[in-house]
Parts: sequence; C-alpha cells; structure tokens
Amino acid sequence: MAMAEQLQFVHFWRFEVQPTFSMRDADNFSTIYGPRIYEWCIRIDRGDTFGFRNIENHGIELSVEPTIRVFNIRLPADSTCTFNLAIRHQGTNKVMLRVRPQVCSVIDEPHGNRGYYVPQTSDLGMALQKIFKGTDYFGQICELTTTMTMPITAFNLDEVENLAPRPPSVPDYRFRMLNDKSRLDFTIRCRDGNITAAKEGLFLASEYFRDYFEGADHQDANFGDVDKQAVLIALTFVLTGTVEPPSTLSPSFVCDIIETARQMRALNFPRLRNSLEAEAIKWAVKQSEDLPALLLWFICSHDCSMPNLHMVSLSYISSTHAVQYMRDYTDGSMVISVAKNDPEMAEKLNKRQGILRPTPHQRIMTSIRCGGKVRTVARVEVPA
Repeated sequence: MAMAEQLQFVHFWRFEVQPTFSMRDADNFSTIYGPRIYEWCIRIDRGDTFGFRNIENHGIELSVEPTIRVFNIRLPADSTCTFNLAIRHQGTNKVMLRVRPQVCSVIDEPHGNRGYYVPQTSDLGMALQKIFKGTDYFGQICELTTTMTMPITAFNLDEVENLAPRPPSVPDYRFRMLNDKSRLDFTIRCRDGNITAAKEGLFLASEYFRDYFEGADHQDANFGDVDKQAVLIALTFVLTGTVEPPSTLSPSFVCDIIETARQMRALNFPRLRNSLEAEAIKWAVKQSEDLPALLLWFICSHDCSMPNLHMVSLSYISSTHAVQYMRDYTDGSMVISVAKNDPEMAEKLNKRQGILRPTPHQRIMTSIRCGGKVRTVARVEVPA
C-alpha cells in the first residue's frame, strides 16, 4: 500500500474558565513549514447559539473555532484536526473532567469555505456547552490540545497568477517606441546613464508623462536617483506591457522598479508587480539561510504589497531564524526593533506603512510568538 507523507502540528492551550466573555476566549497560533504559514485563531463561543457564530478569516490563511470550527477554502480535503479537552482543578491540578478526543474531517460550508466542525451533539460539543454555559467549572483550568494533520504538499508554494507576458523573441510593433531610432526624441536621465524613447509613445501610454508634457515642451525627464536598468524595465512595461525578468534580483532593485512604474502610472500595474514577485520569491528561497537577506526581502514585500513574498520570507524568519532575530534585532519588545549593530535595518523594521498596519518588526514578532505556541511538528506517513 502506498504511503503519503503528512505533517502533524500540536498546539496546547491552557486557560481559566470564565463566566463571561474575556480576552482569554481566543488564542492565536501558526503552523509553519518551509515557505508557507497557516495562521489560526481558536475561539470559545458562548450564548444561545453556542458554536454557530460566523467565522472570521484571521490573518493570512485560516481561522479555527472550538465548538469547534475551522474554515478555509485552501485547506486540503485529506487533512484532519483532533481536539483533546481536559479540566483541571485550579489549586490541586487534579483532572476534574476529560473528554474523549474528537477527530474532525474537512467539510464544505454553504458559503464556499472548507473547514473543520465539531457537532454540538458530539461528546466534545456537549462537554463544551456544559463547561461554558454552566457554573460547575468556573475558575478552573481548561486544557485544549489541538492536533492538526495536513499533507506536506499543502505547504508547497502556489504559483503567482496574472503575470505580464515576456517580450517576443523578435520585437514587434510595440517596441518601435524604444528601438526605432527615427522616433527616439525624448531622453530619460538615470543614475548611471540615459534612455531614449519616443515622446508620442510616452504620451499615449503613461498618464504621468501626459501630465508632464502638457505642463511644458520638455525634451527630457530626470529619474536621476534610479538605476538605468530599473527605469528601463518599468518603461518597457509601460510601452509594451511585457516584462523580461533580470538575471539577478535584489530587494532594492525590485523596489526601484515598482516605485518607477507607480510614478509613471503604468496601465495594468498589478501584472508587473506579480511578475516581479514571482521572481523575487525564487531569490528569497535561494537566500533562505541568510537572515539579513530575508529581512530585506520581507521589507520589500511590505513596501511593494507582495503577499506571497511576504509569506515566504516571514515563514523562514519565524521558524529557521527566530532565535537569531530575537538576539540580533530586538531587545524582546514587540513594539520596536533594537538592532544596535545595524541601525539602518532597525529603522526599516520600525517603519509603518499606515496607521492601522503593523510595522515589519511587529509582524515578525507576532509570527514568532504564534509559531512558538506549536509544541510539536512531526512528519508522519499515512495510507495514500
């Protein structure tokens, strides 16, 4: 019989049973393996509709509610979740109640989500109602152990979609605005050289240049703080809608291309960003053993709104390099990064992109804390 390799994650949650809602009614944790993170929120629900509250999709990937529920479209069908519950006396630590483990398979929810669900009529469902709707166990300690088993393939990277096409092997009519010397009547000045292009093409393809030309009869434009290659990639996309990935890629180079394309107000800008993100992920995986490099990729994903690159770099930082990050880039605070040997990096880690958005440092610390709540990660084999 063929065997399939799966990953098993064990999360242990210990909290005091409260008579009313409290902050302790929920706990967050993350399952991390390789380049992927699944984020979870276990929530104790109460009230007359115990266990049937609407689910909230938390963070990047998933939510879990014991009643117990978990919902996410991406969850593999052959994954399972097992809940073990026990009540211990606050003073003596003696077990007052132990419920038979409840194994939950994946079900499809009417709204299109996929998740785990413990029926209220099950032993665990009845026990939860007894614990949180009655008064016998108030003030005692509840221990909830969650064992999640998922195929190792669930942690593979997804392909980035909606990419810009690559240039054709033989340049077509779209490239005349860059290659036809008889049309090249406008100069773009860069940090390390100049680019010439057709003014008519820039006027038609870029809203930025349209406004620029209407202000005065300019013969050149200054992008003097950006490398020529970064400007050329952005400009080629603006005029042709194609992207040729460079042979080497760095976080600063990606940011320069993105910022230049944004300044030019390129049409179909997300396709350029997606193409760069797909290439950036490959480089982040190659450099997954280098924490400073990963931090730069993570900050790049933060600045350029690249969710897949964000997840990949955060996953490696939070698992492989958690101890090193805590030692070198923080004094233990979740609020600010203190990197005495690299103040420039600390400044980037503490930079906020909006009032409601966490800084890169806060996001890393949250991921390290949630990932650290998983006690065991094991590889197991099950019949395929």
